[in-house]
Amino acid sequence: MTGDSLATALRLLHNALRLPASLWREGNCCLNLPEGEGAETTCAEAANQFSKLISGRAEELTDSQGRRFLALRASANAVIMLGPCKKAEDGYAPSCQTPALSAEQRKAIAQTMALLLPEETEPAKNPAKDLKLRENMSQMFIHPPFFLEQELSGAITRGDRTRALRALDEINSLERARVADDPLRSLKNSLIGSCALCSRAAIAGGVTADAAFTLADEFIRTIEDRHDAKALNALEEDMVIRFSAQVAALRDSQVSSIVRGAMRYIDDHLSDKLRVSDIARQVYVHPDYLSARFKQETGEGISRYIQRRRVQEACRFLRYSAYPIAQIAGYFQFSSQSAFTRVFKQHQGITPRQYREGGPGGG
Repeated sequence: MTGDSLATALRLLHNALRLPASLWREGNCCLNLPEGEGAETTCAEAANQFSKLISGRAEELTDSQGRRFLALRASANAVIMLGPCKKAEDGYAPSCQTPALSAEQRKAIAQTMALLLPEETEPAKNPAKDLKLRENMSQMFIHPPFFLEQELSGAITRGDRTRALRALDEINSLERARVADDPLRSLKNSLIGSCALCSRAAIAGGVTADAAFTLADEFIRTIEDRHDAKALNALEEDMVIRFSAQVAALRDSQVSSIVRGAMRYIDDHLSDKLRVSDIARQVYVHPDYLSARFKQETGEGISRYIQRRRVQEACRFLRYSAYPIAQIAGYFQFSSQSAFTRVFKQHQGITPRQYREGGPGGG
């Protein structure tokens, strides 16, 4: 690619993903977005690792501060780099200005970079590759711009309705990304992405995943049921208000920080083997004390809570994915599909297959 086409592609990535972006030639930063942010100093340590990059493939680079960069060698002497960012799995402080990306987001961005910035020797148009590029870009566009997304998330995490609405207004002052050919479907997809952001922010603020995702499901059903753009747009403000209110309501909650911490740990590790001793270690109490306190405050034993939450999360996989039921059962640590079916029916009243096919509660 020429210097001009590289710069154009980099600007496209920066504007679409709202991540810091830089273009390097022979070890020197020659374009930095947003401009004037001192990328050469910020990214110097990562730039020292360019020698290990393979042409045409995006790689993650990490500096001594734990910040991550996605870099791709676009030609023999040119490298484009996005970042810094952090792993969402590591958590982040609401005041942190560094975008936090999930593993899925980082993977999609890396694939997009490779597709958008091919090697100079690659033949021109490849229809299949163009389609794959659009699919990967769509994954990114579902989310608001990353810097503003962090501001909105932080406000919801603090239960600050006023600041959250202010951030939402700023996001909506920009042109909404098109994520489907049909305008109404595009708007619905975008709102579902906003709903996911709000629910995750509420969880970071201490709301249990059970409560946050129940509210999220309520909004998603409403989004799908509405067919008027004006009515749909009004939903986004309502989402921000209600998720912020969930966090604010924790101040009056009777559930202790110990039990909320245990719930958050469980919700974050539903696909892992969970033992009471491991959970208790995370909240710095004895396992017996945690078990008794959990039962006293919630009316439900820890094992029952884990089981119920796994079934609830499995419902979302059944509804929104095509993964085989046996694979979903294994992912959530059930010993077999039959064991999963038995427990699922106890909680939902129907089998996983009936739920997927749209039985009572499954549509």
